[in-house]
Amino acid sequence: MQTKMMNVTGMTYGGCVSKMTEAQTVVPAFGHVDVSLPHKATIDFDKKLTSIEYQQSAVKGASYGV
Repeated sequence: MQTKMMNVTGMTYGGCVSKMTEAQTVVPAFGHVDVSLPHKATIDFDKKLTSIEYQQSAVKGASYGV
């Protein structure tokens, strides 16, 4: 597993944290996800099964910026 911290824009309340966490955990290659306001996400993922670009795509798919 590899750990990556991202700055995520557009999160303003607790519901955003839940939405971001769900967007990341849908992908089996992701492990632990820690999201905190106002704009940080720390994600463990298996780099053999996914990439940082795919991870960022999941964030954008949840309507947030990276």
